[in-house]
Amino acid sequence: PIPCVPWQSQTSGHPAGRELMAGQYYNPYFSGGAISMAPPLMDGAVDYPDGTVATVSQMAHDVCQFLHWCGEPEYVERKMWGLPVFTSLFIAWITVTYHKRYLFGPYLTQKIVWKKPPYMKF
Repeated sequence: PIPCVPWQSQTSGHPAGRELMAGQYYNPYFSGGAISMAPPLMDGAVDYPDGTVATVSQMAHDVCQFLHWCGEPEYVERKMWGLPVFTSLFIAWITVTYHKRYLFGPYLTQKIVWKKPPYMKF
């Protein structure tokens, strides 16, 4: 879940038996359940061109997506590059591993025999 949605979709009503001081609003996502910031979004505050109903949760989601895009505008492009880059790295790894075994195989599998010189006796 997107962390900025809870404070944008806070409710103005509060549960029965819960008293809030003047200027405070109920938000179940905060410790104590009270916050001094008024709800920033209201139903029907935005007219979407495609006819989407402007609920508080829809607008909170849209605002959070916009803030995420502002923070990382290259995010989508970076994710699109992920598959080709890791595929290329995997192919390069397979190629290097094969050639390492092909080139160094004779050196790694040969048997080294040490012959004792005839003048050494033990």
